[in-house]
Amino acid sequence: MKKVKIFAEGTYQQLQQSVNHWLGENKDISILSSNLEVKQKDSSEYLFYILYAGVDADEKGKLQTLAVVDQSAASVETNKVVEVITNPEVTIKN
Repeated sequence: MKKVKIFAEGTYQQLQQSVNHWLGENKDISILSSNLEVKQKDSSEYLFYILYAGVDADEKGKLQTLAVVDQSAASVETNKVVEVITNPEVTIKN
């Protein structure tokens, strides 16, 4: 499911802190798009939006499974370890 988060602050520094804090609390998202705008009426306001998708439980489980590497792969060349992580069908020959 796609969602949007909008931030509005009076300075770039405040905006950066707000965005970084929110991102730190929401690590299980995939950012699809973002943009910065400056709104000026009576005073300047810095606006930032993030369009994101949450990672569902099934997808998160698959990613965690792919991140687990068999201990026997530790002695194999690095490119083979990467191949095992990205393609679970690959077998390692010792």
